[in-house]
Amino acid sequence: MKFLSAFLRSFMIQGSWNYDRLQGVGWSVAIEPLLRKLPGGKHGSSYRYALGRATQYFNSHPFFATLAIGAVARAEYKGLSSERIERFRSAIKGSLGAVGDRFIWAGVMPVASTLGVLATVDISPLVGIITFLVAFNAVHFTIRAWGLRTGWTKGPAVANALHHPVLRGSLRIGGFAAPFALGIATPVVVEALFTGFALGARIAAVMAAAGMFICLRWLLPTFGAARLGALAIAIALLIGALWR
Repeated sequence: MKFLSAFLRSFMIQGSWNYDRLQGVGWSVAIEPLLRKLPGGKHGSSYRYALGRATQYFNSHPFFATLAIGAVARAEYKGLSSERIERFRSAIKGSLGAVGDRFIWAGVMPVASTLGVLATVDISPLVGIITFLVAFNAVHFTIRAWGLRTGWTKGPAVANALHHPVLRGSLRIGGFAAPFALGIATPVVVEALFTGFALGARIAAVMAAAGMFICLRWLLPTFGAARLGALAIAIALLIGALWR
């Protein structure tokens, strides 16, 4: 039951995010159920000190943070010194952040989005939304559960889990996932959006897309993302009004 509670609480790890401790407070909420059986229980000093340490600064990818949660909880039960635990927390957070960003945002997200887009175009928007949510969260939930159990099993040696063949293979593939998914989704979306438009309208749309690419490439560094986005919206509204 404690693992289920910690797993569910891990979804709120960024609920108390702040500039002082980042994920620290939410991280302590997630690890708390795993600390209740320390000597003395919830009223013992071991529990209070461990929970206090857990509120300190921490930041990593939120999906992979459960690896550190399980590992630190195991370290507390083993009686490791607070210095060793803090060194471990500081050392592991960067690796979890880097692996999580590459695996999730550069791999799982574009692939799941492409599946959702294809389902939207071929079936319906509702099916597309469901397809994306199921595909993305199937991996998302698995990562959280695997991380928590693996961290608890391996303790501070959990860093070796990041070298798991499946994870390493996925990271290698992840570098190609985004452009591959974009290459599949783009012609499908373009064909769906251009259906019913005359040739002149299609050419105008392509020219507009090329113009936006040039703006993003050359103007973004000096103009800024917010201003460039506002300018794009204004231009789109103007064109839409004139088109009518």
